[in-house]
Amino acid sequence: MFPDNENSQTFGYSFKVFPGTDPNAPTVIYLPGGPGQAGIGTSREGAVPPGEYTLIETDPRGVGCNAAETPDHYPDAFYNTVYIADDVLAIVETLRLDSYVLYGISYGTALATVVASRAQQRGLSAPRALVLEGVLGRAFAAAEPEQGFFEQWMAIYIHLPVDIQKQFQVTPLPFGFSALEWGSILENALPSAAVPATGEQYSQLEVVLRAGLAADADQATRDAVESGLAELAHNPTDDFVERIHHAIACHELTETDPTAMVLGPDGLVVVSQDCQDVLLDRPYAASDWPVAAPIYYYTGTNDPNTPPWQADVHFSVETSAARSLVHVTRAGHNALRSNLTDCMPTLWAAMVSDGDFEAALATCTWPTELLRSL
Repeated sequence: MFPDNENSQTFGYSFKVFPGTDPNAPTVIYLPGGPGQAGIGTSREGAVPPGEYTLIETDPRGVGCNAAETPDHYPDAFYNTVYIADDVLAIVETLRLDSYVLYGISYGTALATVVASRAQQRGLSAPRALVLEGVLGRAFAAAEPEQGFFEQWMAIYIHLPVDIQKQFQVTPLPFGFSALEWGSILENALPSAAVPATGEQYSQLEVVLRAGLAADADQATRDAVESGLAELAHNPTDDFVERIHHAIACHELTETDPTAMVLGPDGLVVVSQDCQDVLLDRPYAASDWPVAAPIYYYTGTNDPNTPPWQADVHFSVETSAARSLVHVTRAGHNALRSNLTDCMPTLWAAMVSDGDFEAALATCTWPTELLRSL
């Protein structure tokens, strides 16, 4: 339970292994976001080419396959990124991995950074590479977490046709959703990737709004859009996820954590938040966790969850590693798995073998910008 206490009690920890077809290919360890999201059963949706690589999916302690009997079963001290990192290193030790890659998304990028640095500190086998998507470089200061959402909504709003803009300036709001429901819709939809449409790259949300709110939209289209948005209007809660998220996010990742926003005439407004009464006493900073292994970053230029400046921070401080930072134009929070699907196998082949990454990236049809430090 507490890796830094040799007299600590233990707990059961599960992970899932998908054996690959190439015995010489490195093992990919998938680290999900959140903090608190489960990874088992989710990572094979497209980010890791199937079959060739052995894949290990993980759930953090206290969640999913590693959930306790009740959300409050473990004490607050049980939830700590360093401890979760040591759980991952226990996998490396148990399976005697000497060739592995850490693939982290969102919070998983911070976790991957700590895992790699801890492996070096403890004299364990170091990862072959880090693949980071939606990157965290440091803890958010107060009011920073919501800023990306404010900016991305306004960027979409001002790009909409005037007749659609006007529908957001009157009551009731489009489709009869309340201001709070629209806040939830935007919170869930804005991180989505951009998609090609009508010769331009619109966000998925903009495509949906243009289709469903156009004056000439047929009823079937309106109904389909309304149904899809309704699924985003309400965030189901998981008490196990909420427990770990609060325990880690408030102490390590952010001074304030918006829990509800409303959509008003002038944009999004935060109406409730977490962490303001909790001390950010273990603030995460990539600069505290030096990494020697090569790092590959993927950041969407329109990502509101982990804005590109977060990846820039990480890139700027990890000076001991060879680094390749990919800014994916107009992409959202999952830029690799959503926007670079056509070249993903080529990218993975280059990343795991320290091959010609620039040439691999050039095979992608989606526009990107590459910054490297070798």
